[in-house]
Amino acid sequence: MLFFQNLPFLGLLSLLLAASPFTSASVPEDVIGLWRGNESILWIERVGTTLEAVIIAIRPIELAYHEVEEAPWPTGTPRRDDLNPDPKLRARYIMGLNVLADYRFDQSRWQGKIYDPRSGNNYSSTMKVNRNGELQIRGYIGTALFGRTVTYRPLDPCMSHGLALGKAFGTLVACTKAGV
Repeated sequence: MLFFQNLPFLGLLSLLLAASPFTSASVPEDVIGLWRGNESILWIERVGTTLEAVIIAIRPIELAYHEVEEAPWPTGTPRRDDLNPDPKLRARYIMGLNVLADYRFDQSRWQGKIYDPRSGNNYSSTMKVNRNGELQIRGYIGTALFGRTVTYRPLDPCMSHGLALGKAFGTLVACTKAGV
């Protein structure tokens, strides 16, 4: 009898979950391409059975070291991965850095590890495209319930994005509309 008393609640819960923006298509290729966030542009590509997400643009203020900051690299030089816990990796440039590791497609989503160059930390991560066509990357420690989701939108190369693009990646985001 208690089961039937909860049916309206279970029906509402099912409806809410079905309408959730986290619901995504189960096509692995949906995440491939150029994605723009508030602070970066990522080039996501499939490499064998895994993914790579390469930082190809960042905010101009973060592009190089400034005089006012204490940094292990000279003022004006491109920003490097100097917060990496592995000293051997600290000389890597942020622009062009692959932030994913061991990403695999399982149960209608990509999952693996994601690296945050701002903190030097690695997190468990999931990635999927929601019903609005936005890429959602969730990073967490332990359980996904206690994490943070960053949303990226498909990049329209003809729209202004205000981010500093790496020279090596200029051909990836060239506007192809006639007259632009």
